Amino acid sequence: MLRFVLVAGLGLAASSCASSAGRLEVNRFQHAEYPYAVFYVPNGGDPVKPLGGDWRVDNYAWQSRSHSYAPKKGPNYEATRRYDADENGDPEVARQEPFYDLLLEHTQKDASMWVRTVPISTTDKDKELAVFAERYVDNVAGSGTVVVRFGAEGALGSVSRHFASRVLHTEPCTVSKREAYRVDFEVANVDQLQLSDQARWERGAVVFVRTGYEHAISSASMKKAFFPVIMAIGISTKPQDFAALEADFETLLKQTVLGDVGQGLSMNGETTCALSAEQPASAGGEAAPAASDAPLNDAAQVPLAPEAMPAEPAPNP
Repeated sequence: MLRFVLVAGLGLAASSCASSAGRLEVNRFQHAEYPYAVFYVPNGGDPVKPLGGDWRVDNYAWQSRSHSYAPKKGPNYEATRRYDADENGDPEVARQEPFYDLLLEHTQKDASMWVRTVPISTTDKDKELAVFAERYVDNVAGSGTVVVRFGAEGALGSVSRHFASRVLHTEPCTVSKREAYRVDFEVANVDQLQLSDQARWERGAVVFVRTGYEHAISSASMKKAFFPVIMAIGISTKPQDFAALEADFETLLKQTVLGDVGQGLSMNGETTCALSAEQPASAGGEAAPAASDAPLNDAAQVPLAPEAMPAEPAPNP
């Protein structure tokens, strides 16, 4: 999977103290700040393979010295997030924070799944989740990769390499009884599409969840401020593998349980965001999208800043 090099901005009160989004416990991944968890599947799930089977944790590694799992560092696993408390367009604080809460890689296929919690601007607090989905796919088209920045991480510019995106399906739904919105899409290189119908497509699905959580930020130059948090649960894979892995994605959605602040968590998750068998197949698959699906769109054609170019895939631990 392609990933980004996520770099820090200059001229802000910067901090690199953020170390981990959460911890791998005996029966679940537990977020450190927000009252939510991803519970391991009852049969075969553990800190290495929370969903059992062929999915392994990628963003944590075992530390023999401390006898615990520690988050991986570096540009493939961290992002600089910028916080503008007074909404004047000039962020007061920049912090290095984990990009993923939980990142899972498939041991056999070129596929990944992830859970992310991303602070957003207070002015975007009441925006429909469909707006975030639309912005996200726009960023995908501008980068050529399924996993992109949004919210406090900033949006990408556009790229000199041209990409095309295609929305296959959108649907309002729920995760753990929270409002959610699912978008399924594909991205491919436009130049390759012009040369061959065998161009490499990536397929992704992202479910945006309105958590009700807030991220607290304070510094010497800024009083404590609270930023709304959107959760993004996603999968990235080859189009021909998507149907076989959709059940695993549904399992991840079901095992992600959101609680209320100050209250305990139930281990019983639920979701209505699973893709039904009647939904259209991908452009890279055998069936064509339904007529109501969004058309193929070219990405913007302005050069992208070098620091925002996609990075090479991180080596396996």
